[in-house]
Amino acid sequence: MLTAVKILSAGDVLYTQGLSGHGQAELRVKVPDPADAGGYQEVLQYIIDYLSSYNARITEGQTLKLGYWVLRFEGSADGMLDLWEYDEKCESFQPGIGVAFRYWCSQLDVCDRVQAPFDPPAADRLVAVSDGVLDGLRPLEGVRYTPSEHMSGWLLTTDLYDGDIKSMKLLHAYHVTAARPELARYFGLPPGFRFALDDQEHIWFDEKVAAEARE
Repeated sequence: MLTAVKILSAGDVLYTQGLSGHGQAELRVKVPDPADAGGYQEVLQYIIDYLSSYNARITEGQTLKLGYWVLRFEGSADGMLDLWEYDEKCESFQPGIGVAFRYWCSQLDVCDRVQAPFDPPAADRLVAVSDGVLDGLRPLEGVRYTPSEHMSGWLLTTDLYDGDIKSMKLLHAYHVTAARPELARYFGLPPGFRFALDDQEHIWFDEKVAAEARE
């Protein structure tokens, strides 16, 4: 149990105080928008709770999944660990957690709105997409089946889909959300859920799909 750990602020930076007393490096993250300070504090608290619950240690270069995205802890000259993240294309790590925070908040918001458990896949899991998905076409429909070792469970189609599953492409989820960032908010929905985008948004639970997930 990590006791006497505080989250403090200095300008546009949030940092922990007290982790060092438990043999951990202190954590630090820059907050680009003051309006997000409360949410960033929740992220730091999430990490603190993770360390406490699993008796875990975080060291320089280690990564940690925050919902859909991946954070990385970078060492600094003063001994603190700064929070970094993958860029939207998962090509390199960059300072801050803006992308991870945006995905995290939007996915939690959608799940809260439809009272669904938060169940995002890892961003490197595969998504089945039809023609037109990466081109921004609407209408677009998404359904999530049971995930597997490499598959996210998500299948996305547009009106260009010919009904032949073999015509669909398998892409990493991060490729899809880089091309269609507005779709990322739905990826936290668990198996059994569907969504459709035309001139409006529609989200619903499909008992048939859910039953297949339970088999």
